[in-house]
Amino acid sequence: MIQNPSLTRSFNDKGLDLFSSILFGLFLSIVMMSAIAFHSTFNIIFYLLSLMVYIYILVYELQMVERREFSFYITIPILISATQNLYLSFVSPYADASQIQLMVITNFLYSAILIGVIYIKTPYRFNKALYQKMLILFIVLVLYSLATIIIFNAHITSALASLRNVMTPMLFILIGLIASSNVILSRYLRYLSYIVIFVVIFGFAERFLIKDIWHIIHLPDLWTKKGLPLNAFTGLPGNFYSSEMVGGQQLRRMVSSFADPVNLGTFLFFGFMVAWYLRNKFLAILLIISIGLAVSKGAILGLLIFSVVWAYHKFSKAIFILVMIGTCAAGGAFVVYSMMNSTMSMLLHITGFFAAFPELVNHPLGRGLGNIGVLAGLYSSGAQTEITESGLGMIIGQLGILGLILYVYFFTFILKQSHTIQVRKDKILLQTLTLGILANITFNEVALSPNSSAVYFITIGIILGQWHAKTKDVGVKKKKNRIRFVW
Repeated sequence: MIQNPSLTRSFNDKGLDLFSSILFGLFLSIVMMSAIAFHSTFNIIFYLLSLMVYIYILVYELQMVERREFSFYITIPILISATQNLYLSFVSPYADASQIQLMVITNFLYSAILIGVIYIKTPYRFNKALYQKMLILFIVLVLYSLATIIIFNAHITSALASLRNVMTPMLFILIGLIASSNVILSRYLRYLSYIVIFVVIFGFAERFLIKDIWHIIHLPDLWTKKGLPLNAFTGLPGNFYSSEMVGGQQLRRMVSSFADPVNLGTFLFFGFMVAWYLRNKFLAILLIISIGLAVSKGAILGLLIFSVVWAYHKFSKAIFILVMIGTCAAGGAFVVYSMMNSTMSMLLHITGFFAAFPELVNHPLGRGLGNIGVLAGLYSSGAQTEITESGLGMIIGQLGILGLILYVYFFTFILKQSHTIQVRKDKILLQTLTLGILANITFNEVALSPNSSAVYFITIGIILGQWHAKTKDVGVKKKKNRIRFVW
């Protein structure tokens, strides 16, 4: 079958992405200027109208181009996450808290709308079992989460803020799945690598060259309007300094354009996996250095998981066991060092997760969306509990047994589907990203936010969707040499 050359060009024409990037930059500029120029009520109306116009142009472009490649569209939420604290800091002195809170969720609003926009182009995808299962999981999770708001009389602001995080894994994997038929994986990852390069360069600049940049661009004012605490001594967010002590003092961490070392660390590890996949050794080395400068425990855990997954697929069983032992020893040594030379931050992450399970005995239905976790403390008094600093612990505490079942099934289903992938490189990428973000979510509540995990689940969805189409629903089991999963 001979393809129409015009369709091939339209599908691969990067000039379209350049045009789309200009439109997105224009939209963002208009939103920023309106926050400065208009008062709160009118600005919110103007913001929503601007977003609607931008989405309309996006839909029109998709209709005009027969086979539009989606890589640029699905990198926009990641671009926003990586830069929003920069451009919001600039406008923060001129905007009030309600304007800031609205602009903070731009990436989530855009992503929610993007599902419908992409569905217009690929409605047939939901005829497949993989897509139907993910959609059903998502709907059940959202409906039960909303029901707990009523059942447990949750504070509406903290509940809605928590709902965004609870929805994130399944929302963004749906985006990746339905976009997968119109995405070139290598092109998508290369676009992300450009963001990674910017983040690394800016990180070195703010850490070593322009150390006062956060005060210059009014980051403390932004944090105050977000309702987040600041260190009284430095005037900066408390997590700008490591909990671990080195030479008797806490280290100033690289925070880069995220202005948050936790989200940054999660993104840096993803960037490392992109560099590995694209065989960019120089970028991979820079990312390992950046992970060290960010003092990111989540990223270090991701690197350990990658070494185990990589060894499992690359080497014999004996060597794999040696790598596993070495990885566990290295991880254990770091935990011991952190316990002995820190402000006990790691202990809170660990105990916060395990404290969730006794909750199931007395509160099998959970305590309600928004009643447990960091966001509950910001917007309401929250429930009295020892669940702290754990994303999965927060899910269990808020949604109880059903929330735990949905999340366990979600991650188990992804890992089972990974066995249908027939290219080892793709399989390593998917399994590492899945196990890496799962480990991060288990011991870190922030990892559930779109700023941390959206890029993981979009990528996982793309890989699953593309291989699901290639293998045509091939089962996980085989007649001979049955596949087994030992993680």
